[in-house]
Amino acid sequence: MCYNMPMKLGFSSYTHSILKALVSTLVPRHESFPPVDEDATRYVEKSMKHFPFYLRVSMIFGLYFLQFSPLFLGFYFRPFTKMTPEQKERYIATWAKSRFSLRRDMIRGIRALCMIGAYSNPDILSHIGFTIDEHIRSRA
Repeated sequence: MCYNMPMKLGFSSYTHSILKALVSTLVPRHESFPPVDEDATRYVEKSMKHFPFYLRVSMIFGLYFLQFSPLFLGFYFRPFTKMTPEQKERYIATWAKSRFSLRRDMIRGIRALCMIGAYSNPDILSHIGFTIDEHIRSRA
């Protein structure tokens, strides 16, 4: 059985809005950092296109579960995308500390992709004083 099917499974605009809300919660903030939410969201979407089919389906299912679970688990009585930034942060913290490994692993995986997407932005790299040429020279 082939799990890496060539079929494209993209994001609908609604799925994109869930992912964007999640990324905006996970991306690090600093007053002198330029906004990188869009770059990080694009990076996550682009990366997920290279995931095996079953992982893409699982990730999309996980995003919808994240969106609607506050409604039926009774945390905030509103979908994730309608929460305030503080509520989103608290809710994501409950996922990160959950006793259910699927919830922890989903947040951990998306957080890792968000960090790569955010810190690969040239503006962020220059802000933290990192240049790829200098790094290569130091390793040579």
